[in-house]
Amino acid sequence: MRIAATHVFSVPARVLMDVMDEDALEDRLAEASGMQREVIEMYEKDGIRHKRVRCRPKRNVPSFMKALVGGRQLEYDELNRTDLEGGVIEWWVEPPVFPERLVVKGITRVTEHPDGSQRVLEGEVGVKVRLLGGRIEKLICDDFHKSYDVAADRLRAYIRDTRR
Repeated sequence: MRIAATHVFSVPARVLMDVMDEDALEDRLAEASGMQREVIEMYEKDGIRHKRVRCRPKRNVPSFMKALVGGRQLEYDELNRTDLEGGVIEWWVEPPVFPERLVVKGITRVTEHPDGSQRVLEGEVGVKVRLLGGRIEKLICDDFHKSYDVAADRLRAYIRDTRR
């Protein structure tokens, strides 16, 4: 399944690229997304910023997925590889169970816009689990669309509060 989202922000593209990786923003995003978000690793090398965030949803795993995660709380790592000058973020998810059966990945482009900058996300979700794959894909996509607009609003508020 394809996922996509576009949002405009009031700061230049390069500023937005840095703001999206600020620690204080993570707290606001965690609240907006209904999950714990912990930055495990972040470093820059040769103009590329690498970031790993451990994500733990604060809700219970749907009953039809419990057998797949072995009764554990659902968690996954979200990884970003950000080309700071090019304004391109490659991102993907690494789950702790069945990584060969789950693909959540995409590209986010940050470009200049008359009102500041524009962030365009395009990605894909694929789940290779017999009988349940489509249902899990739909759950992931629905969650993405619900939380990404809320996260964009939190990011706008954060920019408004910190970039006067």
